[in-house]
Amino acid sequence: METVPSIAHSRLLKLSLTTDHYSGAALKYFDGDWTSAGRLEFSLYNPDENPLQITCRIHDLQHADGNEKYEDRFNRKYTLMHGWNHIDIDLDEVKSSLARRNMDMSRIREIGLFVTSLPAPRVIYLDNIRLSHRG
Repeated sequence: METVPSIAHSRLLKLSLTTDHYSGAALKYFDGDWTSAGRLEFSLYNPDENPLQITCRIHDLQHADGNEKYEDRFNRKYTLMHGWNHIDIDLDEVKSSLARRNMDMSRIREIGLFVTSLPAPRVIYLDNIRLSHRG
């Protein structure tokens, strides 16, 4: 097994992905007021030589309290190549990504990372997740 080098403080979150239709992790316990932040940044490590497509989803309180429609949350797909993949998301895009309203950046409730219908289980690692704030 390959040793995964950590980027920040030698702590990684291991995500064991299954063959379920949707498999991943939800991050829920953080400060939900992102109004002063400009970017969400994190790194994902793919130990496999084969690329992996993963979706990042972000939603606010209104989405969680409503009917949780796909078009009422931020969704973006990323292809993870072997090794470290650095993801940098402009939060202005997150705010304006919804079909019928702006996301309430003062009430962010969840970040999700998931895959869809994998043919075989996979493992990836999450490290160095952070918000970078505006000047």
